[in-house]
Amino acid sequence: MAALKEEGMISKNTYNWYKRPFRNDRIHVARGEGVPPSLAEVSHAVAVGPLCHTGGQLAIDAEGRLLDGSVSEQADLAFRNLLSVLAAAGFSKNDIVFVDITLSDIGELPEVNAAFRRVFVHPPRPARAVMEASALPLGAKVRLHALAIRRDMQSAAEKPGQRRA
Repeated sequence: MAALKEEGMISKNTYNWYKRPFRNDRIHVARGEGVPPSLAEVSHAVAVGPLCHTGGQLAIDAEGRLLDGSVSEQADLAFRNLLSVLAAAGFSKNDIVFVDITLSDIGELPEVNAAFRRVFVHPPRPARAVMEASALPLGAKVRLHALAIRRDMQSAAEKPGQRRA
């Protein structure tokens, strides 16, 4: 990291932000309101310092039933569950920097893109990856996973989208 700073590949602020220990290094495990218990023995979300990783969120209602609807309807509910889990961990949709989308049929990506745009209305939108799986738990059509970073903790680093000369 120091070599990258000296070669001008990262800024001094970014270097200082990454090398410092987290001020709040306690692990916080969250469960979203209205989101049923996880299908496996895993956490809905784990936050450490300014970072939060969510587990995979499906279109499951509060009673633990998979929504029997279109991929668009499932994506909307999965996003609501994802945002509920993040809120329980103290994060918001504006803190999301990456979304991993897994589909049971990649041909349904346009419908999921529309749901993504309904949640992330204005740029900058988070980075994302999309993949197809032969099957998802409970026969779901879409699963979402996110990485979030608290913006107030990011202020010492370069702003997203900022270009270096």
